[in-house]
Amino acid sequence: LLLSLDGSCDASVSRAFTLAVTVNMLAPLLLAGPLLDVCGPRACSCACTGLVGAGFLLFGLSPSLPGGAGAAYVLPSMLLIGAGGPGCQLCLFHTANLFAARGMVMNLITASIGASFVTFELLARLSSTAEEVSLQRAFLGYSLLPLACTCVSAVTMPDSPFDARVADGGAGATARRSLASRGGGGGGAEDNEVASTPPPETPARPSPRSSARRASASVRAISRGAARPMVFILRKRSSHRPALRSGQLSEPLLGPA
Repeated sequence: LLLSLDGSCDASVSRAFTLAVTVNMLAPLLLAGPLLDVCGPRACSCACTGLVGAGFLLFGLSPSLPGGAGAAYVLPSMLLIGAGGPGCQLCLFHTANLFAARGMVMNLITASIGASFVTFELLARLSSTAEEVSLQRAFLGYSLLPLACTCVSAVTMPDSPFDARVADGGAGATARRSLASRGGGGGGAEDNEVASTPPPETPARPSPRSSARRASASVRAISRGAARPMVFILRKRSSHRPALRSGQLSEPLLGPA
């Protein structure tokens, strides 16, 4: 992709790639994470897919922009794509709670971010095989997809993440209990058993005092574990000094005795 811009990978394109990768690594901490915590999946999905679409659109329109004949707009375009990319993935993790096989769905969402990098290679191949399609025009056409995802996210994404407990025992269990209470369908003992099943109890929250005791115990355990290597070194030095002074050893164990 970088070589297809002007036939050579110059310093500006290499710097743009390095900065884009750096922004991509920091985006989950500085952008996607706070958006998910404060505003929810809808805002995170709209903002991040909008950034990705804006990055593709900016590079696609670069030939008609001032100074856009070369790779002048590669840096801002790659920064926008790198900043929005992680959020497009992170805002989808909560949808795994809608499926029984949550682990497999989570793995598929995680694997999709690696497969998405093939997009750039496909756009570069398209621009190299089709003479009438330049790389900027290929980016311009592809920008319609993330921008369309922004509109879809604004309509379909919830403001709060899907809850696994609601997906498992919410609407389905309520419907089964309502059917059993009507007595319809000849379910008999099975329906009565479903209807008489009490809802799962919410675990009690630990008191602040018990939480403080557990935290103190964890700190003590960590302190003892960290002190063990120092105790071992001190014991080895104390047993090593007599042998060193008697001439049985020529060098100290851990530096000068």
